Amino acid sequence: MIRARQHWMIFVRPGPMTMVLSGLILTWAALSPASVSTLLHITRASPAFILEILRTFYENRVLCAGVPLAFAALMILTTWGVWSISFFEVDDYAFTYRTGPFVQNTVPLRAIQDIRTNTSVLGLMFGYGTLILDSGRTEETLDYVPRLDEFITALRGRP
Repeated sequence: MIRARQHWMIFVRPGPMTMVLSGLILTWAALSPASVSTLLHITRASPAFILEILRTFYENRVLCAGVPLAFAALMILTTWGVWSISFFEVDDYAFTYRTGPFVQNTVPLRAIQDIRTNTSVLGLMFGYGTLILDSGRTEETLDYVPRLDEFITALRGRP
């Protein structure tokens, strides 16, 4: 029997990382002393609407920087919640996986007709990939499966 959670790279998906990076950039831009001098230099030769946008951003700089960070924190907490209850398991009779609070499926090993994998360059470096199981009626695509070779060996029933 082999059992594992989804790979930790699930936390490095583009959504949460984009929010974190944009929040950090906005925080740096809003709170650094250089942003004040840049604002003063830009305002001398700027149209009124650009001046108003910059003034609004500067007056609300903590809010402007905090919103992306708050969304990033929410996305990371949600991802952690799903990750903490998700698992992949192969025993002698079935492949069981859970990928969320309401999704748990069991596929009997004898029903699996085809096993395919898809691994990116990052997946090769960090040891995860996508497992695609075809059972005739449905095709299950499972992302961020760690130790992919061990799961394939267990699914095919070979030592």
